Amino acid sequence: MDAYLVIMALDKKNLRRLLPEDRLKKLREIEEHSKKELEEAEKLIKESKEDIKKEEALSSVDIPEEESVDITKLFDDKEGLEETVQEAPQEIKEENILYDVGKIREYVENIGKGPVNNYTMERVDKMNEELNSIDYTQLSKQAADKLNATRNVVYEMKKHLGMK
Repeated sequence: MDAYLVIMALDKKNLRRLLPEDRLKKLREIEEHSKKELEEAEKLIKESKEDIKKEEALSSVDIPEEESVDITKLFDDKEGLEETVQEAPQEIKEENILYDVGKIREYVENIGKGPVNNYTMERVDKMNEELNSIDYTQLSKQAADKLNATRNVVYEMKKHLGMK
């Protein structure tokens, strides 16, 4: 039927010979067919433009070159994360030390208010270990002085508790 419509569209003489109702019907069929053809053509144009864009995008992408892999490198001894972390210099921020010193002083002030038990003694030992692990050379004079004073307070506290 499509071929018939196209032929009819081209053959105006035959269309004029039809009765007006039949001619109108055929012209509407031709018009409908033309609309469908136009829509399909627009759709194909749009798809073609998208295909062109895709091809251009693909052609602009550089394909990485293959590199040979040396399998022996996969099995070489390498430093583990643990060794790397242990060797990394530990930065000690003075604000953290001053904060810790303040917390220890608070604890020392409150220690005399309650009974001395194993938990208290463990906390004092832990404070002492933490204070002794801090390196003076990385601190300003003010922070080092506060650290030293706090170490002395903890030492006296241990002595008072009979821990030393």
